[in-house]
Amino acid sequence: MPQLQRRAASFVQPSWYRRATARWRALPSLILVGTHGGGTTALYSYLGQHPLIHRAKRRELHYFSQRPEQSLEWYRAFFPLRLLMRPRHNVEPITLESSPTYMIRPPAMKLMAERLPKVRIVVVLRHPVDRVYSSYRKAVTDGIESRSIEGCIADIEAHTDVEWERLCDESSYNFDQPHLPLHLVRSFYTRQMSVWLNYFEPNQVMVVQSEAMFLNPQVVCNHIAEWLNMPTVTLRDAKPFNVGRKKDALSPEIRSHLTNLLKHDADQLDELLGVKFDWFDEQDGEHTVHMTTHPGKPSVIHRALSVASRQSNQTDD
Repeated sequence: MPQLQRRAASFVQPSWYRRATARWRALPSLILVGTHGGGTTALYSYLGQHPLIHRAKRRELHYFSQRPEQSLEWYRAFFPLRLLMRPRHNVEPITLESSPTYMIRPPAMKLMAERLPKVRIVVVLRHPVDRVYSSYRKAVTDGIESRSIEGCIADIEAHTDVEWERLCDESSYNFDQPHLPLHLVRSFYTRQMSVWLNYFEPNQVMVVQSEAMFLNPQVVCNHIAEWLNMPTVTLRDAKPFNVGRKKDALSPEIRSHLTNLLKHDADQLDELLGVKFDWFDEQDGEHTVHMTTHPGKPSVIHRALSVASRQSNQTDD
């Protein structure tokens, strides 16, 4: 049975106690939405180490994307009791949920905006080509993909636009069935981010470049805490999670082909967010983590060359 089907079959309803006390529980004030294969598991773990961030009873509830027929009280039952969420130093606590399926489902984004209009959103974006390969490898591991990466690229490329249309139609998509074009659809970030910014104000959205988080989880979490108006804390455990294969595991020919497919969208994303990611323009040297905020745009945590490395490269030129 594919993993998604096993996950749906094994899903645990909230206990009778949690259902009975749902009205006294907090709804999430922060949701980590993805992208799939971008490092959301790691960031969820890092943020959960903050004493003022209270996570849901279980990760990946998929409420807005897969269980919209359930009531808001059903969803609330998975979160902590408000009585137990005590402020510290006049700072209100945060409730956190994480479900990567929200990232690519416009109906889920719309429903979230309707039911949680003030929630804050964190989006994790990974190098789009590396994310495609990570998605493919996971599908192989889960037993829903048996072809080589070369064998499935042409098929998913041909059906990408159709798959996005399916994702936009709230009545037609079933996540319990393997739809292989999602390998590629998930890496077209601009249209996903455009929908998020259509439903939420820019100051409600934070974008985190995966590579920045891999570089320095502590600094990334400090920036997120600053964005949330919370004190920073030292991470007890900053180990990487679900580390994938190195870039050279993907053949140069396939990497070049995927780059040609995805680079234009990445350029559009840079324009939408006002920050140039270094995915297709990586330079040698020491990198650091930055948070950039432009008026009318979401805050972005990204990786960039250090000042010394930029000056060195300019001198070499």
